Amino acid sequence: MNLKQLLRRDGFTLIEMTIALACFSLIVVLMGNLFAESFSTTHTVANQNMANYSAQEAVERMVDEIRGCNGITTGTATGVTFTLGTSTITYAYDAAHQKVLRNNSVYITGITSFALTYHDVTGAVTAVMGNVFTVGIAVTGTKGPVHIDISTSAQCRNKL
Repeated sequence: MNLKQLLRRDGFTLIEMTIALACFSLIVVLMGNLFAESFSTTHTVANQNMANYSAQEAVERMVDEIRGCNGITTGTATGVTFTLGTSTITYAYDAAHQKVLRNNSVYITGITSFALTYHDVTGAVTAVMGNVFTVGIAVTGTKGPVHIDISTSAQCRNKL
């Protein structure tokens, strides 16, 4: 075929159009799957960030209150009562309903384990509430498909 014949050629053959359409369709399907997976991943990460933020915020409030407490009144492995100013604050874990209560009101939900440890000024574990200087807090939970682990400690500053 010479150049004049190529230039006079009218349109595409049916086979050429079918192959082009198949290639275009494949690209569209692949791009659609890519966008769908991207959206799903973005949604999952957003849920995980929100769950982590909510749990971290709740634990940080607990830490702030323990840091400012006047003294720990009672403490168990799953609950603590202390005075903060003129108020009495109680945190308790309800394992049956997977939640932490603050003064008998729901504080955090989706908690699968909640553990508190009490340490004296030397860092040794103590059961004597008058000697408590630091409270260790470990929280594990789930919110939908998101798994959360938070461990921290709070030093009772008013015990210095």
